Amino acid sequence: MKARESIEKYEYWEIINRGLKVLETVNPALLARSERCKYALAYMIAKTIETGEIPGEEEVTSVFNISETSYRRLKLIISSIQSHPLLHSLKALR
Repeated sequence: MKARESIEKYEYWEIINRGLKVLETVNPALLARSERCKYALAYMIAKTIETGEIPGEEEVTSVFNISETSYRRLKLIISSIQSHPLLHSLKALR
């Protein structure tokens, strides 16, 4: 509930939806997480594509109400899929 309120407050739905589409294309199994972690992961991948950098721990843990451990796990996932060819083509479009 708190995560949804924060997402609304910061108007992150658009970027989360872009991230969900990317994750669905790259590896749909990544969407089989808790709602908070799924949205955090989608946000993180979309921001990484957009800016070239993974969003910081403080922002992600507070907005999505996830633990530092969950953040570190999601960050590892982002790092592991950054070499996916689709992500390279999306980065080229930025």
